[in-house]
Amino acid sequence: MVHWSTDSRFLACLITNEKQYISNLRGLLVSSKASATWLEAYAASFPPPPPFALTVSTKATNFQDPFPNSQVILSLANTLRNADEAFRVYVGAVEEWVRLLGELKDWEDEVGDVQRDWEIRECIKSFVPLSHYKS
Repeated sequence: MVHWSTDSRFLACLITNEKQYISNLRGLLVSSKASATWLEAYAASFPPPPPFALTVSTKATNFQDPFPNSQVILSLANTLRNADEAFRVYVGAVEEWVRLLGELKDWEDEVGDVQRDWEIRECIKSFVPLSHYKS
C-alpha cells in the first residue's frame, strides 16, 4: 500500500459535510418540536375521556371506541417528545464529533507546517556548503 502524506483537504471536506449534516438535524428538531406542539393542541380539542371504558371484548369481536380520547394522543405526544430529547442528545454527540475533527485538522496542519519547515531546512542544508554556516 502506498503511503501518501496527509492532506487536510479531505478532513476539511468531511468537517464541512458534517456541519451541513448538523444543520439538517437541527432543522429536523425544530420541525419535530412544532409537530409535537400541534399534536398536543389537537389532543386538547377532544372531550375528556368518559369515566368508564367503551370496550366490549368477546371471542368473536373486539370493539373499541372509534374516537380516540385526549389521553391517548397526549401519551403519543409525550413519546414523541422523549424521542426528540434522545435525538437532541445525538445531535450534541455529532457536534462534539465535529469539534474533535476540527482539533484533529488543526493538529494535522501544525504537523504539516513543521514537516514543511524541516524539508525546507534540509533542502537549504544540501545546497549551501557548511563553510557558509561557520562564518
